[in-house]
Amino acid sequence: MAYTDSEDLNYLGQLFETAARSTPFLAALGNPVTEQGIINFNNTRIVNSFEFDCGQPFDSGAGTQPTITESASVTGVTANTITRGQDNNTCQIFMRKAEVSYKKMSTTGTIDTGLRGAGNIDGVTPGLNFNVAGNPVMNELDFQVQQNLKGIASDLDYTFLRGTYQAAASALTAAKTRGIITATTTNAVAAGGANLSTTHVNSAIQKIVDAGGQRNNIIAVCNSTQYERLGSLYEHVPMDRTLGGSQITRVMTSFCVFDLVYDPNMPTDTVQFVELTVVKIVLCPILGKYMLIELKPTDGASIAKQIYSQIGIDYGPEEYHAKITGLAV
Repeated sequence: MAYTDSEDLNYLGQLFETAARSTPFLAALGNPVTEQGIINFNNTRIVNSFEFDCGQPFDSGAGTQPTITESASVTGVTANTITRGQDNNTCQIFMRKAEVSYKKMSTTGTIDTGLRGAGNIDGVTPGLNFNVAGNPVMNELDFQVQQNLKGIASDLDYTFLRGTYQAAASALTAAKTRGIITATTTNAVAAGGANLSTTHVNSAIQKIVDAGGQRNNIIAVCNSTQYERLGSLYEHVPMDRTLGGSQITRVMTSFCVFDLVYDPNMPTDTVQFVELTVVKIVLCPILGKYMLIELKPTDGASIAKQIYSQIGIDYGPEEYHAKITGLAV
Protein backbone atom coordinates (compact mmCIF):
# COMPACT_ATOMS: atom_id res chain seq x y z
CA MET A 1 0.00 0.00 0.00
CA ALA A 2 1.14 3.55 -0.63
CA TYR A 3 0.63 4.70 2.95
CA THR A 4 0.75 3.14 6.41
CA ASP A 5 -2.59 2.45 8.08
CA SER A 6 -3.96 0.50 11.05
CA GLU A 7 -3.78 -2.80 9.15
CA ASP A 8 0.01 -2.60 9.52
CA LEU A 9 0.18 -3.93 13.05
CA ASN A 10 2.64 -3.04 15.78
CA TYR A 11 4.60 -5.92 17.27
CA LEU A 12 6.05 -6.30 20.73
CA GLY A 13 9.74 -6.84 21.32
CA GLN A 14 13.09 -5.39 20.32
CA LEU A 15 13.43 -4.12 16.76
CA PHE A 16 15.60 -6.26 14.48
CA GLU A 17 16.30 -5.16 10.92
CA THR A 18 16.42 -8.02 8.42
CA ALA A 19 18.34 -8.42 5.14
CA ALA A 20 21.64 -6.78 4.24
CA ARG A 21 21.17 -3.03 4.55
CA SER A 22 24.67 -1.98 5.55
CA THR A 23 26.42 0.66 3.42
CA PRO A 24 30.19 0.19 3.95
CA PHE A 25 31.33 2.00 0.79
CA LEU A 26 29.19 5.02 1.62
CA ALA A 27 30.60 4.93 5.16
CA ALA A 28 34.15 4.74 3.79
CA LEU A 29 33.55 8.01 1.93
CA GLY A 30 32.72 9.69 5.25
CA ASN A 31 29.85 11.75 6.58
CA PRO A 32 29.36 14.75 4.25
CA VAL A 33 27.46 16.87 6.78
CA THR A 34 27.99 16.92 10.55
CA GLU A 35 25.14 16.82 13.07
CA GLN A 36 25.57 20.60 13.40
CA GLY A 37 24.94 20.99 9.66
CA ILE A 38 28.58 21.87 8.86
CA ILE A 39 29.94 20.62 5.54
CA ASN A 40 32.98 18.33 5.75
CA PHE A 41 34.91 19.61 2.74
CA ASN A 42 37.52 16.85 3.09
CA ASN A 43 35.12 14.39 1.47
CA THR A 44 32.35 16.60 0.08
CA ARG A 45 31.97 18.86 -2.93
CA ILE A 46 29.22 21.46 -3.36
CA VAL A 47 27.99 22.26 -6.89
CA ASN A 48 25.25 24.53 -8.23
CA SER A 49 24.54 22.44 -11.32
CA PHE A 50 23.65 18.78 -11.78
CA GLU A 51 26.48 18.22 -14.27
CA PHE A 52 29.99 18.52 -12.82
CA ASP A 53 33.54 17.67 -13.77
CA CYS A 54 35.56 14.82 -12.29
CA GLY A 55 38.87 15.83 -13.87
CA GLN A 56 40.83 16.74 -16.98
CA PRO A 57 42.95 13.75 -17.95
CA PHE A 58 46.07 14.32 -20.10
CA ASP A 59 49.31 12.56 -20.91
CA SER A 60 52.58 14.43 -21.43
CA GLY A 61 53.92 11.44 -23.35
CA ALA A 62 56.06 8.41 -22.68
CA GLY A 63 59.76 8.92 -22.19
CA THR A 64 62.01 8.74 -25.29
CA GLN A 65 65.56 9.78 -26.16
CA PRO A 66 65.51 12.92 -28.34
CA THR A 67 67.70 13.04 -31.47
CA ILE A 68 68.11 16.79 -32.02
CA THR A 69 71.14 17.96 -33.97
CA GLU A 70 72.89 21.27 -33.43
CA SER A 71 71.53 22.48 -36.75
CA ALA A 72 67.99 21.48 -35.80
CA SER A 73 68.32 23.23 -32.47
CA VAL A 74 69.13 26.50 -34.26
CA THR A 75 66.14 26.31 -36.59
CA GLY A 76 63.86 25.10 -33.80
CA VAL A 77 61.53 22.13 -33.37
CA THR A 78 57.87 21.58 -34.21
CA ALA A 79 55.47 22.62 -31.46
CA ASN A 80 53.91 19.80 -29.47
CA THR A 81 50.38 20.15 -28.12
CA ILE A 82 49.30 18.31 -24.97
CA THR A 83 45.58 17.63 -25.33
CA ARG A 84 43.24 17.32 -22.38
CA GLY A 85 40.04 15.38 -21.96
CA GLN A 86 36.98 15.96 -19.78
CA ASP A 87 35.61 13.44 -17.28
CA ASN A 88 32.21 14.40 -15.95
CA ASN A 89 29.31 13.05 -13.92
CA THR A 90 25.90 14.18 -12.77
CA CYS A 91 23.93 14.51 -9.58
CA GLN A 92 20.58 12.80 -9.41
CA ILE A 93 17.42 13.07 -7.35
CA PHE A 94 16.94 10.83 -4.32
CA MET A 95 13.40 11.13 -3.03
CA ARG A 96 11.06 9.21 -0.72
CA LYS A 97 7.79 9.89 1.05
CA ALA A 98 6.27 8.53 4.26
CA GLU A 99 2.53 8.87 4.87
CA VAL A 100 0.59 7.56 7.89
CA SER A 101 -3.14 7.65 8.53
CA TYR A 102 -4.47 9.49 11.58
CA LYS A 103 -5.93 6.23 12.91
CA LYS A 104 -2.56 4.50 12.68
CA MET A 105 -0.89 7.41 14.46
CA SER A 106 -3.37 7.15 17.33
CA THR A 107 -3.30 3.35 17.79
CA THR A 108 0.29 2.81 18.82
CA GLY A 109 -0.68 -0.07 21.11
CA THR A 110 -2.21 -2.31 18.44
CA ILE A 111 -0.10 -5.48 18.35
CA ASP A 112 -0.35 -8.92 16.83
CA THR A 113 -0.84 -11.40 19.67
CA GLY A 114 -1.89 -14.34 17.52
CA LEU A 115 -5.30 -14.29 19.28
CA ARG A 116 -7.23 -12.49 16.58
CA GLY A 117 -10.99 -12.29 16.44
CA ALA A 118 -13.28 -13.08 13.53
CA GLY A 119 -13.75 -9.42 12.56
CA ASN A 120 -11.69 -7.90 9.79
CA ILE A 121 -10.95 -4.60 8.07
CA ASP A 122 -10.88 -4.78 4.27
CA GLY A 123 -10.33 -8.52 4.47
CA VAL A 124 -7.39 -8.22 6.89
CA THR A 125 -7.85 -9.55 10.42
CA PRO A 126 -6.66 -6.94 12.92
CA GLY A 127 -4.60 -7.56 16.01
CA LEU A 128 -5.78 -6.93 19.54
CA ASN A 129 -5.68 -3.41 20.93
CA PHE A 130 -3.42 -3.10 23.97
CA ASN A 131 -1.67 -0.11 25.49
CA VAL A 132 1.62 -1.87 26.06
CA ALA A 133 4.35 0.03 27.87
CA GLY A 134 7.74 -0.07 26.21
CA ASN A 135 6.53 -0.67 22.66
CA PRO A 136 9.58 0.36 20.58
CA VAL A 137 7.46 2.15 17.96
CA MET A 138 5.25 4.82 19.52
CA ASN A 139 5.36 7.29 16.61
CA GLU A 140 4.72 5.56 13.31
CA LEU A 141 5.61 8.57 11.14
CA ASP A 142 9.00 9.00 12.82
CA PHE A 143 9.69 5.29 12.33
CA GLN A 144 8.74 5.41 8.64
CA VAL A 145 10.88 8.50 7.99
CA GLN A 146 13.89 7.00 9.78
CA GLN A 147 13.70 3.74 7.84
CA ASN A 148 13.23 5.58 4.54
CA LEU A 149 16.39 7.56 5.31
CA LYS A 150 18.19 4.23 5.70
CA GLY A 151 16.67 3.21 2.38
CA ILE A 152 18.10 6.31 0.71
CA ALA A 153 21.51 5.45 2.20
CA SER A 154 21.23 1.99 0.60
CA ASP A 155 20.27 3.61 -2.71
CA LEU A 156 23.30 5.93 -2.47
CA ASP A 157 25.66 3.08 -1.69
CA TYR A 158 24.34 1.01 -4.62
CA THR A 159 24.39 3.98 -7.01
CA PHE A 160 27.89 5.14 -6.05
CA LEU A 161 29.15 1.65 -6.83
CA ARG A 162 27.00 0.44 -9.74
CA GLY A 163 25.20 3.46 -11.16
CA THR A 164 25.03 4.01 -14.92
CA TYR A 165 25.34 7.55 -16.28
CA GLN A 166 22.44 9.38 -17.85
CA ALA A 167 22.20 13.12 -18.35
CA ALA A 168 18.81 14.77 -17.89
CA ALA A 169 18.19 15.94 -21.45
CA SER A 170 14.80 17.28 -20.39
CA ALA A 171 12.46 17.43 -17.41
CA LEU A 172 11.10 14.04 -18.53
CA THR A 173 14.53 12.35 -18.37
CA ALA A 174 15.94 11.16 -15.05
CA ALA A 175 19.51 12.20 -14.30
CA LYS A 176 21.55 9.17 -13.20
CA THR A 177 24.99 9.39 -11.62
CA ARG A 178 27.82 7.16 -12.85
CA GLY A 179 29.06 4.69 -10.25
CA ILE A 180 32.73 3.98 -9.70
CA ILE A 181 32.56 0.45 -11.18
CA THR A 182 31.06 1.79 -14.39
CA ALA A 183 33.56 4.67 -14.45
CA THR A 184 36.61 2.40 -14.14
CA THR A 185 37.49 1.51 -17.73
CA THR A 186 41.26 1.99 -18.12
CA ASN A 187 42.38 -0.39 -15.37
CA ALA A 188 40.04 -3.34 -15.93
CA VAL A 189 41.03 -6.99 -15.53
CA ALA A 190 38.71 -9.61 -17.06
CA ALA A 191 38.86 -12.88 -15.11
CA GLY A 192 36.90 -14.87 -17.72
CA GLY A 193 35.10 -16.98 -15.13
CA ALA A 194 38.26 -18.00 -13.26
CA ASN A 195 38.62 -18.04 -9.49
CA LEU A 196 40.15 -14.93 -7.94
CA SER A 197 43.95 -15.20 -7.74
CA THR A 198 46.91 -13.10 -6.67
CA THR A 199 47.68 -12.73 -10.39
CA HIS A 200 44.37 -10.89 -10.85
CA VAL A 201 45.10 -8.66 -7.85
CA ASN A 202 48.66 -7.87 -8.91
CA SER A 203 47.55 -7.13 -12.46
CA ALA A 204 44.87 -4.68 -11.27
CA ILE A 205 47.25 -2.84 -8.96
CA GLN A 206 49.95 -2.78 -11.65
CA LYS A 207 47.49 -1.17 -14.07
CA ILE A 208 46.96 1.68 -11.58
CA VAL A 209 50.73 2.11 -11.32
CA ASP A 210 51.26 2.06 -15.10
CA ALA A 211 48.44 4.58 -15.59
CA GLY A 212 50.15 6.98 -13.17
CA GLY A 213 47.58 6.59 -10.42
CA GLN A 214 48.46 7.36 -6.83
CA ARG A 215 48.20 4.70 -4.15
CA ASN A 216 47.79 6.52 -0.85
CA ASN A 217 44.59 4.99 0.51
CA ILE A 218 43.30 2.10 -1.59
CA ILE A 219 40.44 -0.17 -0.54
CA ALA A 220 39.25 -3.36 -2.22
CA VAL A 221 35.44 -3.46 -2.20
CA CYS A 222 33.77 -6.81 -2.80
CA ASN A 223 30.76 -8.99 -2.03
CA SER A 224 30.89 -11.74 0.57
CA THR A 225 32.03 -14.37 -1.97
CA GLN A 226 35.09 -12.48 -3.21
CA TYR A 227 35.78 -11.02 0.24
CA GLU A 228 36.23 -14.55 1.61
CA ARG A 229 38.36 -15.61 -1.36
CA LEU A 230 40.51 -12.49 -1.21
CA GLY A 231 41.19 -13.10 2.46
CA SER A 232 42.06 -16.74 1.74
CA LEU A 233 44.61 -15.73 -0.89
CA TYR A 234 46.68 -13.88 1.70
CA GLU A 235 45.88 -16.07 4.67
CA HIS A 236 48.65 -16.62 7.16
CA VAL A 237 47.52 -18.99 9.91
CA PRO A 238 49.39 -18.64 13.21
CA MET A 239 51.11 -21.67 14.66
CA ASP A 240 48.99 -22.20 17.74
CA ARG A 241 47.56 -25.36 19.26
CA THR A 242 44.36 -23.61 20.40
CA LEU A 243 43.75 -21.03 17.65
CA GLY A 244 43.06 -21.58 13.96
CA GLY A 245 41.99 -19.56 10.97
CA SER A 246 42.49 -15.92 10.10
CA GLN A 247 40.63 -12.68 9.50
CA ILE A 248 42.46 -10.73 6.81
CA THR A 249 41.47 -7.06 6.67
CA ARG A 250 44.63 -5.53 5.13
CA VAL A 251 46.86 -6.83 2.34
CA MET A 252 50.40 -5.75 1.43
CA THR A 253 51.56 -6.02 -2.20
CA SER A 254 54.69 -4.87 -4.00
CA PHE A 255 53.15 -1.53 -4.95
CA CYS A 256 50.73 -0.70 -2.15
CA VAL A 257 48.80 -1.74 0.93
CA PHE A 258 45.03 -1.98 0.62
CA ASP A 259 42.16 -2.65 3.03
CA LEU A 260 39.35 -5.14 2.42
CA VAL A 261 35.79 -3.79 2.53
CA TYR A 262 32.73 -6.04 2.30
CA ASP A 263 29.71 -4.38 0.69
CA PRO A 264 26.44 -6.25 -0.03
CA ASN A 265 25.73 -3.96 -2.99
CA MET A 266 28.78 -5.15 -4.94
CA PRO A 267 28.29 -7.53 -7.89
CA THR A 268 29.21 -11.05 -6.85
CA ASP A 269 31.78 -11.48 -9.64
CA THR A 270 33.63 -8.17 -9.13
CA VAL A 271 36.38 -6.69 -6.96
CA GLN A 272 36.72 -2.90 -7.12
CA PHE A 273 39.91 -1.12 -6.06
CA VAL A 274 39.24 2.49 -5.02
CA GLU A 275 41.74 5.26 -4.26
CA LEU A 276 39.71 7.03 -1.57
CA THR A 277 41.73 10.25 -1.50
CA VAL A 278 40.26 11.41 -4.84
CA VAL A 279 36.62 10.43 -4.22
CA LYS A 280 34.05 12.91 -2.90
CA ILE A 281 30.32 12.98 -2.33
CA VAL A 282 28.75 15.75 -4.42
CA LEU A 283 25.81 17.77 -3.07
CA CYS A 284 23.65 20.16 -5.08
CA PRO A 285 21.87 22.30 -2.43
CA ILE A 286 18.18 23.18 -2.52
CA LEU A 287 17.63 26.69 -1.13
CA GLY A 288 20.83 26.34 0.86
CA LYS A 289 19.87 22.95 2.31
CA TYR A 290 21.46 19.62 1.47
CA MET A 291 18.52 17.35 2.34
CA LEU A 292 14.91 18.44 2.75
CA ILE A 293 12.65 16.60 5.19
CA GLU A 294 9.39 18.50 5.11
CA LEU A 295 5.73 18.03 5.93
CA LYS A 296 3.59 17.64 2.82
CA PRO A 297 -0.16 18.29 2.47
CA THR A 298 -2.39 15.25 2.04
CA ASP A 299 -5.86 14.78 0.57
CA GLY A 300 -7.47 13.33 3.69
CA ALA A 301 -6.98 11.97 7.20
CA SER A 302 -3.22 11.35 7.08
CA ILE A 303 0.09 13.07 7.73
CA ALA A 304 3.08 12.89 5.37
CA LYS A 305 6.74 13.84 5.22
CA GLN A 306 8.85 13.99 2.08
CA ILE A 307 12.61 13.41 1.88
CA TYR A 308 14.41 15.05 -1.05
CA SER A 309 18.08 15.46 -1.99
CA GLN A 310 20.30 15.96 -5.07
CA ILE A 311 23.49 13.92 -4.78
CA GLY A 312 26.22 12.45 -6.97
CA ILE A 313 29.75 11.08 -6.71
CA ASP A 314 33.00 12.65 -7.91
CA TYR A 315 35.32 9.67 -8.37
CA GLY A 316 38.22 11.82 -9.59
CA PRO A 317 40.51 10.40 -12.31
CA GLU A 318 39.14 6.97 -13.16
CA GLU A 319 42.72 5.89 -13.87
CA TYR A 320 43.34 5.93 -10.11
CA HIS A 321 40.97 2.99 -9.63
CA ALA A 322 40.90 -0.59 -10.93
CA LYS A 323 38.50 -3.51 -11.10
CA ILE A 324 38.48 -7.27 -11.61
CA THR A 325 35.32 -8.56 -13.30
CA GLY A 326 33.94 -11.89 -14.46
CA LEU A 327 35.19 -13.85 -11.46
CA ALA A 328 33.86 -17.31 -10.66
CA VAL A 329 31.01 -17.22 -8.16
